[in-house]
Amino acid sequence: MKKVEIDVSSNKLLIVKDGNVTAVNPPMSGFGEQVAVWINGKVDRVDVK
Repeated sequence: MKKVEIDVSSNKLLIVKDGNVTAVNPPMSGFGEQVAVWINGKVDRVDVK
């Protein structure tokens, strides 16, 4: 199992998929909705609404 250190001082979503960490930044406006779309037990994409 691989371990990583994360920065908890910044606001963002962190997605772990197949051992890799992907950061999703908050909407530029500071408001909005981000929906993680799951397919076959894994996050496929994050839709911004």
